[in-house]
Amino acid sequence: MNEELKNRVAHLERALQGCARYAMRIKSQAPAFDQANARAIVELAEGTIPDGDLLSGSESIYGFVAWLSTQELTLALGAEHDAAVWPPLIEKFCQTNSLAEPREDWAEFLTHPASRP
Repeated sequence: MNEELKNRVAHLERALQGCARYAMRIKSQAPAFDQANARAIVELAEGTIPDGDLLSGSESIYGFVAWLSTQELTLALGAEHDAAVWPPLIEKFCQTNSLAEPREDWAEFLTHPASRP
């Protein structure tokens, strides 16, 4: 392994260790902290979960829509339709993919597109 690659690997290892320490500090300071997210950060830092095994937010959205497109049902979505059918489907998809529960304040981080589709 060349010197530049060794330096990059060492830098990434230090960064992951820092993430684990940060997650543990936050978890100890805030009892309501999402423990699933903390565990995922620690496991990633310890190398027990390869980075490629975690879905990103966009991958989760694309995956959910892809899964719905394979179902033998038709769902309507929009202001004129009842949204009560969606939470059970979202919950099933999240559980199947081991996605963390939404944070209590998740809506504070959400930004809707300015234009309509």
